[in-house]
Amino acid sequence: SEFQKQLQSSTKLSAQLGVLIQPGSHLARDAWEEYYGDAVTELKLGEYQKPTAPLISLPVIQTPVIHKNIVTGSASRINQADGAEMILIQAGDFIMGSNDYPDEKPIHTISLDGYYIYKNVVTVAQYKKFCQKKPYQMPAEPKWGWRDDHPIVNVSWNDAIAYCKWAGVELPTEAQWEKAARGTDGRKFPWGPEFNASLLWCSKSAYGDAGSTAPVGSFPAGASPYGVLDMAGNVWQWCADYYDANYYSISPAHNPSGPGFATEHVLRGGSWFNCFDYNFRCSDHVRSSPDSRDNDLGFRCVSRANSN
Repeated sequence: SEFQKQLQSSTKLSAQLGVLIQPGSHLARDAWEEYYGDAVTELKLGEYQKPTAPLISLPVIQTPVIHKNIVTGSASRINQADGAEMILIQAGDFIMGSNDYPDEKPIHTISLDGYYIYKNVVTVAQYKKFCQKKPYQMPAEPKWGWRDDHPIVNVSWNDAIAYCKWAGVELPTEAQWEKAARGTDGRKFPWGPEFNASLLWCSKSAYGDAGSTAPVGSFPAGASPYGVLDMAGNVWQWCADYYDANYYSISPAHNPSGPGFATEHVLRGGSWFNCFDYNFRCSDHVRSSPDSRDNDLGFRCVSRANSN
C-alpha cells in the first residue's frame, strides 16, 4: 500500500540519517521519492495525500495584531521585542501560483496591502530569548546542536504562533510569503528563472547531505527582489494558512488568508534537507499538521505596514 511504502522508505532514511522520519510527514514524502522514483509524481498531486480524518471546522485566521514597540524606518523597521530587521513589501499586485502542479493552479493575480516581513528566518538566539522571557519550552536540540545564528528548528506551527504573539507580529499568509519571495514579475526562484544551487543552502546529491542548517543570511546573492533572505533553502517556513489543494481557484483577489478550515498548515521555501529544485520554487507549498516538529522546520514573521 502507499502507507506501507512510506513507512518502509521512512525507516530506511531514518537509519541512514540518524533522524526520526514519521510516515506521512514531508520528510517521508521525500524518502518515498528517493526509493520509489516516479511514484512521487502521483503523491505530489495531493502533496502528501488527502487527510483521511474528517476536516475539523476551525476559525478563519484573523488580521494580525501589531505590537507597539516596533520602530518604523523608511523601508525597514526593527522589532524591538526580538531585534529582527523587517523589510517593507509595498502594497500592490503580484502573480501567484504556477502551472507546475495541480495544487498551484491557476496562476492568478493577487492584491495585497503593504506589510513588513522579517529579512531573516527566526534564529536560535531570538527563540531562546522568547523562551526565557515568556517562559516557554525550547524544542528538542538537533544533532548539530544549538547555534545562535542558525534558524530555530524543531518548532511546530503552534510554537511559531506562540512566538509571534510574544513578539507582536504574525506568521505570513501564503500570499504574503510568495510575494516577498518572487516579487511582481512572477519569477520561478527568488533570484530569477533558473535554479542555481550556489545561491541557497540545500543538499546537493542526496537528501540530507548538507548535514545541518546554515547561519541565516549566508547567501545574499540568492535574496528575493526585496532583499529577503533564505526564501529558498535552509528551513521550511510555516505560514498562517490552512492547506486546501483547490483554494487558489476560489481565493479572493485581495488579501487572501487561506481556507477557513482544514487539518494542516502550509510550509514554504524548501530546506537544507531537500536536493530537488522543485521544492525551492517560489510557488511550491507543502503541508503538515500544526503540532509537527522536524529538524528542518522554522518560520519568519510579518507585520502590517501601517502599524505604529
